[in-house]
Amino acid sequence: MVASPLVRFKTAEVAKEFGQIRVPLQLIVDDFARFCNASGYELVLTDCLSSAADDARLGRVSNSHREGRAVDVSVKSWPEEFIVRAVAWLERVYGYKGAVSKSDGKRRLVVRHNVASPTTGQLLGDHLHLQIARG
Repeated sequence: MVASPLVRFKTAEVAKEFGQIRVPLQLIVDDFARFCNASGYELVLTDCLSSAADDARLGRVSNSHREGRAVDVSVKSWPEEFIVRAVAWLERVYGYKGAVSKSDGKRRLVVRHNVASPTTGQLLGDHLHLQIARG
């Protein structure tokens, strides 16, 4: 599947990876891009697939990116009010497709991160991690 022209990609590599993530997640991203565009904001996909080495370097605790079940969306240029509204919309419309957290057993489609790299301590950027369940 080719992404909607409303989806912008951080790099050409991320654009290429988009076609390899799970189709239900592709559809969610496309719909989310329409929601963002209608609200006057741009959806920038910063990460799709990863390797085990990438996950270790970034300190990830799940393999959802390796399995094509997760993407990251930058929220750096969005005002806080829109981020809150966007997360609420995603959870209301697609929350039932979210992955179940290992830590608390709750189903979540969206997790907001601005995590620091475990190797450098540098903040990796405020983003929404969208994750769907296996299956």
